[in-house]
Amino acid sequence: MIIYDGSSLANLYIRQQAEKAHDAQLITGPELSSIKENYPTGFYTPNLVIRIGFFILTLIGSLFTGLLLSFIFSETHFVDHPVWLLFLGLITYVALEFLVKQMHFFKAGIDDALLWQTAALITVSFIWAMGDQNKEYLFLAGFVLLLSLYFTLRFANNLMSVVAFLSFLALIFFSWGKAGTIGEATMPFIMMLFSWLIFFTAGRAAKDTRT
Repeated sequence: MIIYDGSSLANLYIRQQAEKAHDAQLITGPELSSIKENYPTGFYTPNLVIRIGFFILTLIGSLFTGLLLSFIFSETHFVDHPVWLLFLGLITYVALEFLVKQMHFFKAGIDDALLWQTAALITVSFIWAMGDQNKEYLFLAGFVLLLSLYFTLRFANNLMSVVAFLSFLALIFFSWGKAGTIGEATMPFIMMLFSWLIFFTAGRAAKDTRT
């Protein structure tokens, strides 16, 4: 499911733990260098400043490309349909898959921008397709949950997992709200219960991963 190589992710985790040990002065600089040399990842992950720059430039470039394509096909009715945004989202996703697989981007800014742009385009196309006459936010919450959960599992994106968590709570909120007065009265307890279950499950999973 995940797009990244499993051994590279394992090596990345080892390198991160080694860096923490170095910061805590548990290992020396040469030992840290030796660990990084023996556990290569093959990922391209620039520093934070370059990552932000790549993110902004990618958004600008993608926006310009989308506007250019919309202008080229402006004479057709295709642009005035939700399928157009879905089409742009799928193109962006294909570009994301290609760059991650071929260029080995991992939190490089470019992949982050394409990921969020893909999610935004597909989500907006879904909202557009629902129409103004349909105010059923339950379906929207479910759609966002499935989409964000897929991107979380596929690209191991932490922020996307937050979106999945919030959309899951929204799904519970709108679903339980249909129970009427009882649902409204017990809503805070239900939300706290599911929040605790999610955090407990995530904590257990993280603990099992470390061991």
